[in-house]
Amino acid sequence: MAYPTFLMGCLPSYEQVGNLAIVLLILVRILQGLSVGGQLVTSLVYTCENNPRSQWGLYGSFVMAAANFGTLLGGIMAYTLRARLTEEQLLDWGWRLPFMSGILVSFCAIYLKYYCDDDSIEQLNTANGEAPSNPIKSTFAKGNRMILLASSLIPMLWAGGFYICFVWMATFMDVLVDPPVPDAFGVNSASLLFSVCIFFPVAGALSDKYGRRILMNIGGIAIATFSPIMIIAISKGNDVGAFFAQSFLGIALSLYGAPSKLLAETLIGMRILLLLPCVITC
Repeated sequence: MAYPTFLMGCLPSYEQVGNLAIVLLILVRILQGLSVGGQLVTSLVYTCENNPRSQWGLYGSFVMAAANFGTLLGGIMAYTLRARLTEEQLLDWGWRLPFMSGILVSFCAIYLKYYCDDDSIEQLNTANGEAPSNPIKSTFAKGNRMILLASSLIPMLWAGGFYICFVWMATFMDVLVDPPVPDAFGVNSASLLFSVCIFFPVAGALSDKYGRRILMNIGGIAIATFSPIMIIAISKGNDVGAFFAQSFLGIALSLYGAPSKLLAETLIGMRILLLLPCVITC
């Protein structure tokens, strides 16, 4: 993840190379997505396998909370740059700084890769010592198709909702709302810290105690019911009201997102829940 993020800060502008800048931007974004998809899910599986199954909600949510701290750092960086730089400086070179600082993550990755052992790797050989069957063929076996469908649909509400609430919302509060929310990027970062970074492990622990499906239903129904009201409250341009409205959305997302990361326990028999992300996303 570190290298494509760093390269994004080094990309030439459209004025310099024309359409090639668009192509290069798409390529580094694809590399970012592939990296996140491989590393984030792997770290989640690794963390859960090394802890008791009865506490998977709690320990798995720590992984996602840590990932959201990265988003929080990005929001704080954006807030700081907008406060310290002029608009001309920000558009000229300031926007590159957050992306170029992404290279710092590589030092942690190198340490984890070369200096930490994975003691939880299971033996992949079969009982008779033969190599396992084709993993792609096994994945798409008939018995796994419902799980594959669910694992594609269930994260839609979390992913779409999170990017709307904590990535796009800062721009909405700062540019599209009239009057704009004061210190919109600061409000966005504060609500992200409270309702996701801090609350996510709480939601994970609640899912261990009361069940994944119950928490996901509460979070999904809350988002579907109250999102329009919260958007209206945010659009009033009041920073305190925007903070509480955005925090409500974040808590609802956490209630849905923390249990949904543990798909192994929650996918079977959730046909009604499968439809909910599709309806809300549309």
